[in-house]
Amino acid sequence: MVSLKEAQEKISRYQVLGEKLKMYDNRRQLLAARLAEVDMCKSTLDEIENDKETIIPIGGGVFIKAIVKDVDKMIYMISRDTGVEMDRQKVKENIQKNKKTLEEALGMIENDMMKIQEEMMKLEPEIRSFIEKQQSG
Repeated sequence: MVSLKEAQEKISRYQVLGEKLKMYDNRRQLLAARLAEVDMCKSTLDEIENDKETIIPIGGGVFIKAIVKDVDKMIYMISRDTGVEMDRQKVKENIQKNKKTLEEALGMIENDMMKIQEEMMKLEPEIRSFIEKQQSG
């Protein structure tokens, strides 16, 4: 029979795992959104041409239509506040590296989430059994 202390520890562990699972799910959602953004950027880089009209974000969810004169030179942000001028091919290479990194991170998070869910599933019957015994006794 499970002691009260053991049951409390299992319940506490279950709650901690639940919070951890929520945190990982938030990270997973953020990574998935960034991955979608990278895919959109990749397709835009393939389609954009010199002297053609395109839509350019200016921030705050606002976009303007513009004709881009030189799509072979771009500013690639290497940090939140620092951009470097690169040619289109180098930008594509960096985006592909970024995509691979995001996919790997997403895979690791999903793997960790599965492990947490498995551990929670193992704890559930033990906790349920203890609660049922407490209610009947």
